[in-house]
Amino acid sequence: MMNRKMIGRPSLVVFDLDGTLVDSMPAIRHAANSLRSEVGLPPLDRSGVAACMSGPMSEFVRRVTDTDPWAAADVTARLLLGYSRHYNEASRDGFARPYAGATAMLNRWAELGIAVAILTNKGEALARASMKDTGLGGFFAADAVIGFDTLARPKPDPLPLRHLMRHFGTQADKTWMVGDSGVDILAARAVGCVAIACRYGYGDATDHQPDRIIDDLDDLAWMVER
Repeated sequence: MMNRKMIGRPSLVVFDLDGTLVDSMPAIRHAANSLRSEVGLPPLDRSGVAACMSGPMSEFVRRVTDTDPWAAADVTARLLLGYSRHYNEASRDGFARPYAGATAMLNRWAELGIAVAILTNKGEALARASMKDTGLGGFFAADAVIGFDTLARPKPDPLPLRHLMRHFGTQADKTWMVGDSGVDILAARAVGCVAIACRYGYGDATDHQPDRIIDDLDDLAWMVER
C-alpha cells in the first residue's frame, strides 16, 4: 500500500546511490565475485548478490563472503578493502552508470535552487569515487555525501537524515528521501520526511508503504515540475 499524503516542492532531496541514481549492479556483482574468488567461493548470480544487499557495506561484504557476522574487526576491514579495490576498478571501467535522466534532472534542480545530497550505506570514500566515475560528483557539495561510515550510525537510524536537514536548514515536509531499499523508507519515516520508493532499483522499498513510487527518474522530475 502507498501513502497518499499531499507533498509540495522540496527544498532538499536526499538520494540513495546504488539502484537509485546509479545502476551499479554490474560493478557490485563484479566486485563481490572477485572478492568471493579470493576467499575460495564460487560466483553469485545477480539475485544472489542482491540478496546480500541492504544495510551497511560492512554487513554486505560479510554476507557475500559467508563470513560470520561476529568475525573480528580486522577480518571485516580486510574484506572492505578488498571489495573497495575491486569496485573501484569496475567503476573506472564503466561497470556503473547513471540512470537515464539523472544528469538532466540534477542540472534542472540546480537552476531551481533545490539542494541535493547522498545518503548511502556504501562507504563514503567509495561513494565519492563512484560518483566521480559516473560524472555525478559535481552536483553534490563536499559535505552532502554521507556513507555508512561518515557518522556514528548509518541509515535507517534517523541521525544521518537529521544531520543533512540541519545542515541545509530544511524541515521534514520539505525534505524527500529517495531510494530503492526498505532501509531508505524506514529512514524517512524516522524523521517524518517524504519517502519515495524506486521501483526500478534492487531493493524492497515498494514493500514499505512509501508516500510515492517512481518507475524512473523522469517520474521524479515530473513530481517537482508539476
